[in-house]
Amino acid sequence: MGRWSSRPTWALSCARSRKGGRIAEYFYDSWAILAHLANPKLKPYFRAGMGRTTWLNLMEVYWALLRDGKSDATAKGIVSSFEPCLLEFTLEDVMDAMALRLSWHRRRRLISYVDAIGYHLAVKKRSRFLTGDPEFKGMPLVTFIGVLSH
Repeated sequence: MGRWSSRPTWALSCARSRKGGRIAEYFYDSWAILAHLANPKLKPYFRAGMGRTTWLNLMEVYWALLRDGKSDATAKGIVSSFEPCLLEFTLEDVMDAMALRLSWHRRRRLISYVDAIGYHLAVKKRSRFLTGDPEFKGMPLVTFIGVLSH
């Protein structure tokens, strides 16, 4: 792992799981990662080998942690624990994701660039997109996790 690799109790193991051609069962969007850190009820979704994410999602998580008052060292430790879960993507993936974003925008579903790439990758890899973003509620291959109480 990287320079910030102290592995606290919430650290993950994201060893590859290739059941049925899948890279992992879930694609973790930024919302899901932040919700997991705040709510132990989401732990089953974050077991070893269960999910992947992108460095773009980790960028959003890092920013949110700093914005919400976490120290730089704590935020880096949390984000670094997801490094083994990183899923690479190509320029073609970016272009396909932007075409998806445009088609959703025309139907008044407003999603971010990062969410468009994440959802595209989830569909491409036949993983479930784990989110709490209301724009994805009811969409194919989405596991929607609403606000859960502690």
